[in-house]
Amino acid sequence: MIHPISRSLGLKVPLKSLRVHALLQNSLASLTISQSFSNTSSLPLECEYHLPTFPQGIVTDLKIRLPDGSILSSEITEKEKAQERYQDTISQGYSAAIAMQQDDSNLIITLGNLLPNDSVEVIINCVCPIQSEKDSWRFQFVSGFIPLGATGYNLEFVIEIKSDSEILEYSSTWKCAISKSDNGKNLIARVDESQFNPDINLEFKYKTASIIIPKCLIQHSGSKYAAMLSFIPYCDSDTDITETDSTAEFIFVLDRSGSMDGSRIDLAKNAALLFLKSIPKWIYGWIKNRPC
Repeated sequence: MIHPISRSLGLKVPLKSLRVHALLQNSLASLTISQSFSNTSSLPLECEYHLPTFPQGIVTDLKIRLPDGSILSSEITEKEKAQERYQDTISQGYSAAIAMQQDDSNLIITLGNLLPNDSVEVIINCVCPIQSEKDSWRFQFVSGFIPLGATGYNLEFVIEIKSDSEILEYSSTWKCAISKSDNGKNLIARVDESQFNPDINLEFKYKTASIIIPKCLIQHSGSKYAAMLSFIPYCDSDTDITETDSTAEFIFVLDRSGSMDGSRIDLAKNAALLFLKSIPKWIYGWIKNRPC
């Protein structure tokens, strides 16, 4: 992330606060990222905000809290219609926002009519997979969300781990105050703001007693369910999986009935592509080089 920039004046809109909550459960990380910015100039600004995308994750929700406390929720629509609605809103003197995908690495959000002394808050919810390393989980935060060179803003960064077995070991590249529950299955790490260094990428590793045991994760929403099988196929904790002689087989089953027309089949195909992109490089290399 970079500071929002005034499109007309080229001014940086200062960062007031950055709050991050990362919930780690088995192989998934759910992130809520909140950034507040304030217009310290004497003129209303139209700003550009560059949001980095996750290489293997997905943004599930994007909201913008306006100075009057109202919240703009994201709504997907055609580009031309979105631009027309945006221009109509700001021409009437109201605040508005529009987001467009620039490339594979950036989403550009344009904020219109940010008045002097007003603040705006960008709230992002996203989900991304956690990488495994032998018998440990390794969570890495996308460094682009932390503006380099920014000073004087409030920082609140919390990592929460919920495990179905005892958390045995943990380490962090950032200095954190860490507390564990009595049963050792829950852990909360709070980044020490006084010793925070944005030039160092955050990497939090932890080991649990049952990390190599296969798990089925089930998500319930209304009358619908989604399930994901998570497992790390190690023969023992002292052997690197890349050194084992193993095979791999992936089977994708997609519903192609009439109810899957339009965006639904596109979502299914994108989910399959996300899975393929998440395959570790050594497995991909093995599949690619396997003799027919």
